[in-house]
Amino acid sequence: MSLNDIDNVVEAFVKGARVASKSGFDGVQLHAAHGYLIAQFISPKSNERTDGYSSRPENALRLLKRIVSAIRSVVSKDFVVGIKINCADYTDDHDRHALVLDHFRTIAAWGEVDFIEVSGGDYEKPDFLATQTRSPRQALFSHFSRTAMDAIESLKQESTLSAPLPLILLTGGLRTPELLHTALAARHAHLLGIGRTSILCPDLPRLLKEMEKETREVGTASSEAYWSSPFRPEPDLTFSPIIRNLVPTIPLVGAGIGTAWYVVTFRRLAAPPTSKGMSFEPDYNLGPLGAVFWMWIWVDTRPTSGMKVCRRRLSPIGIVTAAFHARWPKSPLCKTLMEYERQILGLKLEAGSLGLKETLAGREVYTHVGWLALVSGAGISASTTYIGIVRSGLPALIHERVTSTPADWNAFLTMVRDININDIREGAAELRAASQRERLMEERIQAMEVQCGIRAAPRDLYY
Repeated sequence: MSLNDIDNVVEAFVKGARVASKSGFDGVQLHAAHGYLIAQFISPKSNERTDGYSSRPENALRLLKRIVSAIRSVVSKDFVVGIKINCADYTDDHDRHALVLDHFRTIAAWGEVDFIEVSGGDYEKPDFLATQTRSPRQALFSHFSRTAMDAIESLKQESTLSAPLPLILLTGGLRTPELLHTALAARHAHLLGIGRTSILCPDLPRLLKEMEKETREVGTASSEAYWSSPFRPEPDLTFSPIIRNLVPTIPLVGAGIGTAWYVVTFRRLAAPPTSKGMSFEPDYNLGPLGAVFWMWIWVDTRPTSGMKVCRRRLSPIGIVTAAFHARWPKSPLCKTLMEYERQILGLKLEAGSLGLKETLAGREVYTHVGWLALVSGAGISASTTYIGIVRSGLPALIHERVTSTPADWNAFLTMVRDININDIREGAAELRAASQRERLMEERIQAMEVQCGIRAAPRDLYY
């Protein structure tokens, strides 16, 4: 990748975070694990660069830091930014174990990340897709997350840190109440993530509350069964001996079958119930081959009122497309680049009050001198056409006292010195409201620019 390619990657992450924020999401998580792009820059297994983005300790996190800082610069302070990062890449020897802890401490010292999720593996060794309740992978993650917590909390002694330290999130294999309780009680993590179990048991919060109540009411012997039993059993996705001999022994193949089963189950969860009041039940009769088949080939039989979409879905992306069209049925599905540019230009003119007109000398003229060319030859002088930024930005109550454009700020104060204090307060409130409207307009412009993937000409070209 060239340096320009890296700049484009950073900008793409920023656009994604901005869209998520404006769409109402509480935050984003940057995926720096499982062999994806950011992980490839961090891991010495894949990063053979020799420049400032090499895998050397001082450079390995440079791309991640740029992305995090760029996102923080365009979102609100309460927008959550998290990171999923590998620990398995660093378990070959003690030096790498220490290196990843240094990475955790470095990320925490940035003061820009809210949580760090511990994960591991890549698609050469997909440990992160393991499903066993008590797997070596889960033991590794639990041990490392506890070590990471201690490493990060040691930074509290440094007086130079002003921002809160990130929380450690542990995900994977947490399929019983006992494991949830143990992970928190043993300080393996600050937060627990529930992935596939949330598909098997979408009402998990309610179930946990009921189990807690029932545990208090029954005896100790009975309560042990509640704590040690999985919320829902895992699917049996083993092949028959005949088929198993035909399938290559590639770890990713087995992991992909598990993913397919959960994709199909997740799709069923999103479908409306066949009868009122019926709770969701996973289809444990769905085998491995059926899961792969129905993940890629399926027919959506739900009604499509209010949207024009094809009923047949050939990939999971169809689910997202149909949901988007159902949520915003009136939104145009496609615009030309010129249409987007016109819309953005119109918003920018409106935001700058350039598109507003006032009647002067019997003519409608624009409120900015930059548009004098539009009324040239109409017998109107430039000073008349230019209403004035100070005057046009005042509330109506103060407007009446300002009969001409003041030469400077003192002249303006002289004009309005006799205005009642209540008028000024009311006018200030109007100014704040106008400022809020302008800010919302700017956000609409930014959202449009993100949506169409272009940036219209800079506004100062129109002034």
